[in-house]
Amino acid sequence: MINYSGTFAPNREATSKSGSVVRHRTFKDNPLAANGTRPNLVAIDEVGFMYNIKESWGAIEATQASKAKKSLVIWALGTGGLVSGRAALYAESIFRNPQDYNCIEFEDIFEHRGKIGYFVPYSKTLNEFKTKENKETDELLAKMFIENKRQEAKKSPDPTVYQTEIINGPMIPSEAFLVLEGAFFPTLQLKEQLAEVEGGKYVKYTDASFKGHLIFNEDNTLDFITVQDLKPIRKFPLNKNDDKQGCIEIWVKPQKNPEGVIAKGIYIAGIDVVDKDKSTTDSLPSIFIMNRLTRQLVAEYTGRTTEAKDFYEICRKLLLYYNAIGMYEKNLIGLYNYFDQHKCTYLLAETPYQLRSSDTYKTGTNTAKGINASSAVNSEGRNMLKSWLQEKISIVSEVRVYETIYSPSLLTELVMWNPDGNFDRVSALIMLMWLDATMYKQITQEVTKIKTFLDNDYFADLGVLKKRVPNTLDSNFYS
Repeated sequence: MINYSGTFAPNREATSKSGSVVRHRTFKDNPLAANGTRPNLVAIDEVGFMYNIKESWGAIEATQASKAKKSLVIWALGTGGLVSGRAALYAESIFRNPQDYNCIEFEDIFEHRGKIGYFVPYSKTLNEFKTKENKETDELLAKMFIENKRQEAKKSPDPTVYQTEIINGPMIPSEAFLVLEGAFFPTLQLKEQLAEVEGGKYVKYTDASFKGHLIFNEDNTLDFITVQDLKPIRKFPLNKNDDKQGCIEIWVKPQKNPEGVIAKGIYIAGIDVVDKDKSTTDSLPSIFIMNRLTRQLVAEYTGRTTEAKDFYEICRKLLLYYNAIGMYEKNLIGLYNYFDQHKCTYLLAETPYQLRSSDTYKTGTNTAKGINASSAVNSEGRNMLKSWLQEKISIVSEVRVYETIYSPSLLTELVMWNPDGNFDRVSALIMLMWLDATMYKQITQEVTKIKTFLDNDYFADLGVLKKRVPNTLDSNFYS
């Protein structure tokens, strides 16, 4: 017997005999689809595909007749593996910040990363391991079954087989938001590192890092002052009302030789700049310092200062503190002008020789510094960044670079990177990668030019030269 009239077709409605109305709305192209309704219960299905989930969420909450009395319940449902690109970022943001969206909070008993939404691990969904008496899952057997499937998938030469197995059967929340579609960097490894940084064995590194600001002493040396109340930006993406000031965070202070000197060339920086004092976007200027010997990031500042010049001063101090040079996007000239006014353009890296234009390159000007960040330059930079993440930190270690990153927001940006989004920390690292690669090539190029007249092939053909053993003090330096 039909107990309702109408239809459940998209953007239509049905009315039951009791008078209840069920409205079917699609939000794909219209986040305001719920406007004009007064629902008591909203169920959003497959939230992992909603690119406009935040806008839709706000509009749905606004449908309540009274702001003082809450009568609306919103269910946002999704299945592990059914998430798409940027949509996964937005859905996970709500899941991990339930208090910001008036959601019920649950303690993260899976990864110990604070408060989260409600999560059901894959093991609890397997009917073959539920008892007949009370339909409860035999957790031990279910977990053994899942682990065996994962181990088999891991044996495949194609890494996506293993990743797909995890994505479609998540046991912890971070696995539920993994995506293969559009992923450029090693998503699975970065997600695992993020979980360790936020709630695992590496959480002590984020707690113990130095947070504060740099000040000049009377002798023009720099000291880092730790300030308890200052906090770096840990979240990505930021909400409209989140603090965007941030602070300098240092994981490893500059290493000095016995004479108290920081060797030049050890530390380098990548800078993503903005010129506007008050940006109308979510863009944040960012700078990272890297130790070229250990391949590790040692310091970061990402945040929006009151004025652009305040960010430039932070960059100047960090470069001086680490005796580093920095590569930056010269599309915006504010940074160069500030450094020029303070007589310290020597801290800014020269334009890589393979990117120089004979028509515009002029020593002593902005055209000789930094990089024009074209799509081709950024693409090559991302390839270098991808390779760097998988590097071993030394020839005697199995630890990869990504395992030494302790910035949660950077790890999140790397996981969620896509061509359409705004990823400031990734942009800063692209500049860093170009500088790192260029320094090696420029040194190599300069070394190969160290020749004497005896290096002329004429004397070698005569057979009058002593044969030199490569890689010894008696060999040509460039060989």
